[in-house]
Amino acid sequence: MREILGKLARIVTVALAAVLAFRPIDDFDTWWHLAAGRWIAGHGAVPSTDTLSHTVRDHRWINLEWAYEVVIYLLHSLGGPVLLSVAAAVGFTLAVWLLLRLVQPHVGDAGGAILSLLVLLVMQDRFTVRPEMVSFPLLVGLLSVLEFARTREGRGLWLLVPLMVIWVNVHGLFIIGVLPSCARSPGLGPASWRCGAWPPFSP
Repeated sequence: MREILGKLARIVTVALAAVLAFRPIDDFDTWWHLAAGRWIAGHGAVPSTDTLSHTVRDHRWINLEWAYEVVIYLLHSLGGPVLLSVAAAVGFTLAVWLLLRLVQPHVGDAGGAILSLLVLLVMQDRFTVRPEMVSFPLLVGLLSVLEFARTREGRGLWLLVPLMVIWVNVHGLFIIGVLPSCARSPGLGPASWRCGAWPPFSP
């Protein structure tokens, strides 16, 4: 009975994430990102100066989200706002599902569902068509890779490279991906994981 309730709790959590994440475009920044993606796709280059602002036009611009902008522009070209809303819902739901899988082995089915629901309630305010729809699943994906590697003598760590390459080009929040590798992790043995220390797993 407990196992059935645990599975039901996981299903309800993921379903609630999908429902809350599917919403109309209600953020002005979405249209700005779409305009930037249209410019990049049309010119075949990433602008080095601000091409969209009247107040700081032609000032230096380091666009950390260019790949995200191109992708949502292409999605919008294919399916309009509805497809963008679906893509955002998929991204945020994936993040919650990955989080549930990450914490469940440590706190159980019910604990994992409760913890994931709390995180869901906190982050649902950011469920918009913004770069967070990619950053959230990438963050939890990175943590999942680290957890997998921790329990399997470092196997799978190579996945951090493609994850970070993608993240660096879609959102400035990629910087938080560095934090887990700089934090002390007591389960890694005497040579605990420190920023700059390698390999992170000692025999």
